[in-house]
This record gives sequence, structure tokens and C-alpha cells, in this order.
Amino acid sequence: YLERVYGGKGILFSGACDLPGARVSIIGNNTSALAAAQQALNLGASVNLICEDYQNLVSFKSNHNSDSLEVFEFDRGILQNLLLETDVLIITGQNPDEQRNIHIKNEDLKILEPGSLVIDLSLRNGDIIDSSRETKPDEPIYLQDGLVHFSVTNLPSFVSNTSSNIISNIIKSYINQLTRMGFDEAIATSPELRNSLVLYRGKIVNSLLAKNTESEYYDILELLEFVRTRKLRVTV
Repeated sequence: YLERVYGGKGILFSGACDLPGARVSIIGNNTSALAAAQQALNLGASVNLICEDYQNLVSFKSNHNSDSLEVFEFDRGILQNLLLETDVLIITGQNPDEQRNIHIKNEDLKILEPGSLVIDLSLRNGDIIDSSRETKPDEPIYLQDGLVHFSVTNLPSFVSNTSSNIISNIIKSYINQLTRMGFDEAIATSPELRNSLVLYRGKIVNSLLAKNTESEYYDILELLEFVRTRKLRVTV
């Protein structure tokens, strides 16, 4: 979508014949952000990674000995300076149970050169970009203020067969963990399983659900310890 036919700058993402690749700025430190950064680096682009809590980014950079990768703690002044030299801006979904101060305003986007590509993967977790609206796989882009916007909310649907198999394999590993270790130990030792839990014995153990429904939130580890202690007392 950086091609002229789509309204882009007319540059090759990977670069060619000693010409540099695209300059990519990615906001976020989640799996999507790091995967996008890795793919962009593999294709020959230069990458800036930006987020509020950027210690995870520092670790990512330490594992990549590349002059094409820089990491920054989010600051509006830093963001605006980076946008001056950005061809592709990627905003990834933020963790919905954390307060985030990142907001990309229309005045920020005006800093981008015409034909720049804005990829918004954050729509499901709130509106981070003022100019974003959801697009569909059959019409994935739209032009606004001279910028190409891509904001399909369900990218895995593009490769549904592969996505389904990946998800099934991941779920299988968690099922094996539950059957091998038992519920209590698996939940206690696996952050992934613990974070996916919503209800336990009728109590809400998901902070986001508790907040959205104005209900009481219970720490699953405290509940498990309470149940374990009560079982011991009954046994004795």
C-alpha cells in the first residue's frame, strides 16, 4: 500500500539497489508490535519502537544487533520528531486492563508526508488514532488527508486456515497442561492460563470485567490459597 496505485509514496518497503527500505514507526510493546518490528527488519526496513513502558523494548533491542532498530519511551515530542521521518506508522492494540495515555491526534498525523501508510491494529481496544475507522478485508484501505489508512480489525481472517490451526495447537498445549498438572497448579504456575480466567466459583477474577460491570474483583491466587487451606482444615 506504499505503491502509487494505492495512493502511497511510491517506495519499495524493502528498498533495492543500495536504496534504503521504508522507515517504520511502531507504537506498542505487545506481541503484534514485536512481530511487526521483526518482519519489518527482516524485509530491510528501519524500525522505531515506541511505548510507555519500554523496558520490554530494551530487551528486544538487546537481542537484535541491528543499527536499523531504535527504541523509545513514549513522549509526544519524541513521537512528533519520529513522524517527520516515518513512511509507515503502525499502532498496535494496547492491553485493555491498563490505563494508556497514547493518543495519536490529527495534528500529529499532519506531520507525516503525503502517501504515508497508517496501519491501525488498536481499534478493538479503543480509539488511539483520531482518523481511524474500521475497514473490511474486501476494502481494507481508505485515503484521508493524503494518508493511506489500513484498519482491518481481524487480520487473522485473511489466512483463516492457518490461523485456526495455530489457535488449535496453542489451545491443545494449555489443555495438556491442565490435565497434567490439575487446575489449581496449572492456574497458579501459568500466567497465560491465569490471565484468561474470567470466573472462579462464581467470583469475577478478571479485572477488566469487574471494572466494566462495576463488580467486585477477586485475586485468583488468593482464592486458590483459601480453597486449599479450607480443604486442609476439613481433612484434619
